[in-house]
Amino acid sequence: MKKFLIPVFLLLVCILGLSVYYESESRQKQKIDRLINEAHSSLQQIEADAQSKNIFRKKDQ
Repeated sequence: MKKFLIPVFLLLVCILGLSVYYESESRQKQKIDRLINEAHSSLQQIEADAQSKNIFRKKDQ
């Protein structure tokens, strides 16, 4: 019976470790995606403010 339980517990520990690893990677990806979206939103707001104040010049002029 012990010979059967030890590999089962090792397998369960490995599966738990992998699930924690993938959850951690998923959270990091979500943080990075959120940061990129916030930066994109801020950039759009800055560009809109600059265009309303005519800060940007057109390349043709």
